[in-house]
Amino acid sequence: MVNFPINLATKTPTFAQISLGDEALAHYDEGTFTPLLLLDTTDITSAASGAVNRGTYTRIGNVVYFNIESQVNRGTNTGTFRIRDLPFQSSATNFSVVNVGGEVGFRQSPPILAFIESSTIYIDFYLAPASTAAALSVMTEANIAASSEVLIYASGFYLV
Repeated sequence: MVNFPINLATKTPTFAQISLGDEALAHYDEGTFTPLLLLDTTDITSAASGAVNRGTYTRIGNVVYFNIESQVNRGTNTGTFRIRDLPFQSSATNFSVVNVGGEVGFRQSPPILAFIESSTIYIDFYLAPASTAAALSVMTEANIAASSEVLIYASGFYLV
């Protein structure tokens, strides 16, 4: 049995013979942010009554964990799909894979891949190739239903 003594004055645990040294937690933050969903430079985040558009994050040290839930209506807009305005810019050495999904109207075949590249505040979306000989292709309006409300979800983590 391990006994973790508590400092009754501060109500915090105290640990004997443990040194954090240079590994002390330098940053912790929780919050919300408003993601911007775009086709090229056009905002397709829905303005409909009761529309959902929210992001939450937790930053622990240099790692940011996030969740996004957003309702879009692309109308007749065209272009490359991207989510912008993450809460922190990614590090220069960052390349993170993002989990993504959606409801009816957000086509996911071929599979959609999403990445946060280095020194950015956005998520780029790509379509998986049909074979190992083919390259990724950028995701466009073709994978989002026109003129209807579509819920899109994204979650993951990245380095800052």
